[in-house]
Amino acid sequence: MIRAITLAAILLLSGCVTTQRYAQNYTTIGEDQQVCEQINKGFPEMVDCLNEKVTLKATQRGPDVDLQLAYVTRARALAQKVRDGKISDSTARKTLAKEKVILDDRLAERQNQYYESQRQKAAAPVPTNTDNLAILNCIQAANLIPRSGVGGPAAAIASCHENPYRAEDRFQREKEDMDRRNRKMICKPDYAGKALECSEEPF
Repeated sequence: MIRAITLAAILLLSGCVTTQRYAQNYTTIGEDQQVCEQINKGFPEMVDCLNEKVTLKATQRGPDVDLQLAYVTRARALAQKVRDGKISDSTARKTLAKEKVILDDRLAERQNQYYESQRQKAAAPVPTNTDNLAILNCIQAANLIPRSGVGGPAAAIASCHENPYRAEDRFQREKEDMDRRNRKMICKPDYAGKALECSEEPF
């Protein structure tokens, strides 16, 4: 009797922890398991109930449905062992309670990773109008230079977003070099006819 009460307390606390960790309007597997425990006395029947709730509404279970489905798969394997007489009902419940603790830990870890990624996004500096203008000028300078290959233009634009001032300076130097190569020297005799006067002229 004491063991049964302890096991029920573990399952109830697990469900509460899961509910607290997820503020979304998704139904948690802990809530579903509590309902199935209340209406089904046998372990296999409880698992059948849980499996139906999870699999039939998989699209409504939030971003961690893969972990929940894996948990139900292990529960079904335990239920089959009970049906086959390999383990007792109480042993299956204890084993599933341990699996529930592991599931909660994994859900918490994934939730913490999500919160950390959101925190990093919020802490990222917001570009100012000056930064945006520098990026625009850099992209305009990059577009003045013909670039071949699949990643050529994309790489140039990416460098503008990374450091627009340094990238624009590089593009300007490349443009000057390109213009210089596109010119040829035109040499004409001076008025006295003794020397050649040379200058750069475009083709």
